Amino acid sequence: MQRNYTLQREVDNKRRELMVTRLQKDSLELQKRYYQTNEYKEMAARESLGLVMPGERVLILPANTEAVKKADTQAANRGVVTEATPLTTEASNVEQWMNFLFGGYSQSMRAAEEEK
Repeated sequence: MQRNYTLQREVDNKRRELMVTRLQKDSLELQKRYYQTNEYKEMAARESLGLVMPGERVLILPANTEAVKKADTQAANRGVVTEATPLTTEASNVEQWMNFLFGGYSQSMRAAEEEK
């Protein structure tokens, strides 16, 4: 009786392992197909080679120099948010989405900044 139970558990474990392996295989096949798509090739060319599509405009941001950091600090102190002003990671997920969608700092993020 005990041997039968032990063997059945082993069979169940092997079945689970087989299912996980099949899922991993399927995932890798989907990933391989994605890497072969034109969309991925276009994205990779944009990111690694800096290529753009005809008619697109390239925006080159200045390096994070001391002057830029100082301007960001002054703007943050005045309550003005610039594109280069970093967001804190202490914000909740909802606040981060609100900032992403509508731009700028939320009230709680400003309070968190002032506490530091």
